[in-house]
Amino acid sequence: MPKTMLLQLAVVQFFTWFGLNAMWAFMTPTVASNIFQTKDTESAAFQEAGNWAGVMFACYSLCQALQAFLLPVLAKATSRKTTHLIALALGGISISIFFFIHDKYMLLLPMIGVGIAWASLLSMPYAILVGRTARREARLLRRRFQLLHCHTAIGGEHHIGPDPQACI
Repeated sequence: MPKTMLLQLAVVQFFTWFGLNAMWAFMTPTVASNIFQTKDTESAAFQEAGNWAGVMFACYSLCQALQAFLLPVLAKATSRKTTHLIALALGGISISIFFFIHDKYMLLLPMIGVGIAWASLLSMPYAILVGRTARREARLLRRRFQLLHCHTAIGGEHHIGPDPQACI
């Protein structure tokens, strides 16, 4: 596998995992602020926002499970790289419109896009790596790649902090 390909995937994975960590960390405060109009973490409205964030996460998990069966079909029709690009773009657009939605039920729609991106994130990078690598090198590359996103997740948590504005 060309090193440029690994580097490209590494950059994509870095920003994707950083964004997902931010989403996981700040979903409840975002829902509380935009939908339930509260920032008071002790209020009943904030607790309800946390419950609704759980419903939203369940929605994207369900969409991810269903989408996982469609990704190979799309990858065959286009390519693994194109499939991953489409899925991540849809997920990024979906996350970015959270701030413009002020109805809790409408927040379930972008979670479909997040679920599609999540399905791709869990499979396509590895399929891209393995598809372009000799069999004996594939195991080592997968391990290195796994370490890369673990470091990103841990580093992202450290740098995000308690303020969502720090992510931007």
